[in-house]
Parts: sequence; structure tokens; C-alpha cells
Amino acid sequence: MKPKSEPENPVHFTPSEITTRLEKLKRYRHDPVYFEYELIQFAEAWGISVEQCRQLWVNYHTSSTAYRRYGAGFTNIIKSLGILANLSILFGVIGFFLQAETQEKKATIEAWQGINSIPATIITNAGRSEAIELLNQGCIEENQPPPLLSQNLWQGWRNLPLLKGFYANCENLKGLNLPRVHLLGVNLAYAQLNSAMFYRADLSEAILKKANLEAANLAETQLQAADLSEAYLQQANLKGANLESANLSGSDLSNADLSFSDLGRANLQGTIFKNASLYQANLTHAIYNQQTQPFREIKDFLKANRAYLIANGSDLSKANLSKINLQKASLEGANLEGANLYNSDLTGANLKGANLKQANLRGTNLQGANLGNIDVSGAIYDIHTQIPLKFQAQFKKSAYLINAEADLSQKDLQYADLGGADLKNANLAGANLQRANLRGADLSQANLENTNLTGAIYDINSQLSKNIKYFSKAYFLDNNKQQLSNTNLQQADLQGISLVNAQLQKSDLTGSNLKNANLKFANLKSANLTDAILTNADIEGADLGAVQGLKPEQVKKAKNWQKAKFSPDFSQKL
Repeated sequence: MKPKSEPENPVHFTPSEITTRLEKLKRYRHDPVYFEYELIQFAEAWGISVEQCRQLWVNYHTSSTAYRRYGAGFTNIIKSLGILANLSILFGVIGFFLQAETQEKKATIEAWQGINSIPATIITNAGRSEAIELLNQGCIEENQPPPLLSQNLWQGWRNLPLLKGFYANCENLKGLNLPRVHLLGVNLAYAQLNSAMFYRADLSEAILKKANLEAANLAETQLQAADLSEAYLQQANLKGANLESANLSGSDLSNADLSFSDLGRANLQGTIFKNASLYQANLTHAIYNQQTQPFREIKDFLKANRAYLIANGSDLSKANLSKINLQKASLEGANLEGANLYNSDLTGANLKGANLKQANLRGTNLQGANLGNIDVSGAIYDIHTQIPLKFQAQFKKSAYLINAEADLSQKDLQYADLGGADLKNANLAGANLQRANLRGADLSQANLENTNLTGAIYDINSQLSKNIKYFSKAYFLDNNKQQLSNTNLQQADLQGISLVNAQLQKSDLTGSNLKNANLKFANLKSANLTDAILTNADIEGADLGAVQGLKPEQVKKAKNWQKAKFSPDFSQKL
């Protein structure tokens, strides 16, 4: 008679069947109850203990790295486990594990050779990303235990003598010397990169979460949209670095040099700036909270440089918070009237009693947010806005749904950002669309009878068809030599626009986004450019005499700024 712990008719799974069952477990790894149930069912059907099955799952969870190092050898483990009764194969498995450390060392040496063999004059990726990521894989693995395992249990498992070398080691990349290289999107989370040299490198969208970059040279490095959350950046050189839209939440920048850096729209919540240099840094539309340290000493400086305080009761009216991660943000009672929250993530945020009148909530994720007693009168949202079920009725009653069949007749949509909106069959009769952004919007079959379009902006991508006749008082923003003097273009999204020779004198461009715009020989005399984004905008020959709100760091983000015209006083600042 078989022991009770064994099934009467154990199933003899093939390797492919085992892989299928393990993949099924992988799908349920975020549901502990169902995962445990499936694990027990699998173990009983196979005739092995639950713990043996769990260990197999742990191996399989990190098999992508193992397969990359050991090739088909890992598949042989699964085959062997299916027929453990075969003692010779069991010895083969043991032999495989005993050789793992040698293979790990070989893989590490080959990865280093892959980095060092590329001449320093070659700045393209050239396989560097793959090699560096391979060296750092162990750091990621040891800090990310599989579901249901604590960090201590995971470390204990990885350090078992029989498994030594099977799992990748956390390779120390201290002093890595890679100036000027392109490593876009590289994953170096948890990496040991203290004193590394990345001068003028391109690390845009890189994942450097919890990386150790103490005393690293990141001067003039491209780090836009990079994840540096909880990174250790003490004494790092970030002078002139581009950190636009980077996530620096929880990072430690004590004694770091951030002078002349671009921190526009960066996430600085919980960031430590103790004794850090922020001389001439651009902080426009960056976000910070009361956990940003040292708060008392830095709050006034951040506010003066037009960063946004994310806190209960904050005044964020007309703030540009589009595409920003505000998960679990504390914004109870905050004033967000007219704020741009397009495609922002407010999952789990506390917005109780917040003023969201006329806010742009298109594509905003509000799932799990506390929306009690909010005011969304005149706010706009669309089918991509994620609203908790119990608040959907309130949105339908007070806010405006922007879609192809919307009835927006007589509605006040002044200054509304409707860029790219599908309004082809919408009823906009008698609506107020003064100074609205209609760039790329589809209004081809919309009802625009008696609609006020004075000062609205549209471009070559706007679909108007027969409705073009209603746009005589609107501004077409892809037409060179156009007359736009005294025009209100506050907060306008003008990325990539062509305004060669345009007459923009005395126009209000406060907070407008002119990234990659062509402003060659444009007349911007006495225009207001406070908080305007000029990154990569071409201002060759442009007249910027007597402009308001313009700062040297804004200008130096533009192309050909040396060929633009400035007042004598401003030229001295440059």
C-alpha cells in the first residue's frame, strides 16, 4: 500500500506539461489563496510534496536568467524532476548544480568582456545594455523574492551550498566607465554604481530604482523620464543633467551637485536635498510634498521656482499635472480648478472635498481614489477616464463627457484642452470654445452653429471639413508668417509647431509647451514666456527683446539660442 501522502494514481507529466502547469501558477502569483490551492493540486497530481513543488516554482520563476546562462541545461532539471526515481539522472542534476558556479563565473567574465571590448569612441549601445543588464541581474533577483517568500527566506534559499552559482550574483559595478554612451531604457535597478562615470551619456527612461550612484559622475547626462526612485545619489555630480519628468521620489541627493540641471516635471516627493546645490536648476512644474527634505529650508525655494506642492489644501489651480504619477497623493481640499490632469495616475489618491471645476480629466485614472464631496462642475473627461463606480453618476451630471456623439450645446468650454479629441458628430451649437485647444481634434461633422471659437487654436491635423467656415476668428498654428500678436496662448500645447516668421509680439505664452517648435525668425518682442518650455525649440534669428518671465536656463534648452536676439541686459545673463 502506498503512503497516504502519495496519490493512488500519480500523473507522469511530460516536461511541456510541467511547464504549462508552472505557467498557470505564474498567472496566479498575485492571488495567494488561489496560488496555494493550485500548488497543492499540482503537487498531489504529480506525487511530490508541496514543498518540492514550491521549490520547483521558485526555480522556474527565475528561469529566464538561468536559461540565458545555462541554455538547455535548465530544461533538463525539469525533465529530471519528473522522474526522480532514476538515480543516475538525479546524480546528473546534482552535477549540474555543482557546475553552476563555474558557469556563472564564465557568464560574468563574458559580460565584462562584452563591455570592455567595445572601444570608448563607440557611443551607440553596441550590446552594452545587454551585457550590463546581465551583470546586474543578480542584484535585481536578490531584491525581488518570488511571491509568498519573504526576503530572508529568499536569501537563505539562494545561499544554499548546492545552489551556489545557480543564481546570478549581484555584480559590483563600482567605477564603471561609460561616458557619452547611449543606454536608453537600460534596467539597472538596485545596481552598485558608486563612482561610475556616465558623463554626457544617454540614460533616458533608464530604470535605476534603488541603485547606488554615490559620487557618480552624471554631469550633462540625459536622464529624462528615468526611474531614480529611492536611488542613493549622495555626492553625485548631476551638473547640467537633463532630469525632465524623471522619478526621484524617495531618492537621497544629499551633497549632490544639481546646478544648471533640468528638473522640470520631475517627481521630487520624499526626495532628500540636504546640502545639495540647485543653483540655476529648472524646477518648473516639478512636484514635491511635505516629505521632501529638508522641507522647512527648501519649500520656499521650490515654490519660487514654480514647483507644485502636493499636499492637502494646496492651491494647484491651472497647474499642468498631465501624465504625472500621483498615486496615493494627499490632496484633500486641494484647489485643482482648471488643472490639467490629462492621463495622470491618481489611483488611491485622497481628493476628498477637492475643487476640480473645469479640470482636464481626460484619460485620468481615479480608481480607488477618495472622491467624496468633490466638485467636477465643467470638468472634461472621456471614455479613457477611469472613475470609481459610485462616483460615475456625479460625473455624468456635472462634468462634460468628450466623445463623438456628445451633446455639448451651450456648454462653457473656454480654455478647454480638446487636443486630439473625437468630436466628429458632437453637438457644440452655442458652446463657448474661446481659446480652446483644438489641435488634432476631429470636428468634421460636428454642429458648430453659433459656437464661439474666438482665439481657439487648431492645426493641420485638425479635421474640420465643411466646418472650416466657423474658424475665421480662430488661429491656425501651422501657418508661417501669421499674425498672432496679443494672442492668449497660456498653457497651450504647441509641441513641434512651425511658427517661422510668426508675429507673436505681446502674446501671452505663459506655461505653454513649445518643445521642438520651429520659431526661426519669429517676433516675440514683449511676449510673456513665464514657465514656457523651450526644450529643443529652434529660435535662430528670433527676436526675444523685452520678453517677460524668461530665464537663462529656459533659453539654453533651445536650439541655436546663440543666434537669437535679446535685450542687452538679458544677453549679459547668458
